[in-house]
Amino acid sequence: MPNIKPNQGASPQVQQLQTVLIRRKEVERRTALSRSRLYALIKADAFPKPVVIGIMSVAWVEAEVENWINSRIAESRSVDNSNTGNIHPLLGNKAKIAERKKLREHISKSCNTAFSVRGAI
Repeated sequence: MPNIKPNQGASPQVQQLQTVLIRRKEVERRTALSRSRLYALIKADAFPKPVVIGIMSVAWVEAEVENWINSRIAESRSVDNSNTGNIHPLLGNKAKIAERKKLREHISKSCNTAFSVRGAI
């Protein structure tokens, strides 16, 4: 059930003003984001929040998702190619540096642990 259109029997004037809601799987398909990444972006206020439509159901406003997609496209087209590796598209330069530092530390610890285990055998 990809689209939910309330008041499908409404007049043409009302139908033009209708808001189309889309479910999570459709949002994932359109954005190419995984569920965990989608919710991480929502938590970081970097993606539109869902609308509660039932006790255990949420959906997204289609126009908000489309606007988010279009802004990502526009942002990727406007970024200077020389800066592509230096600036994280959502978090900025400092966050990218911190992210790389954490990754290096993790790799370093993994290598030291693997070496210690091999040396003990």
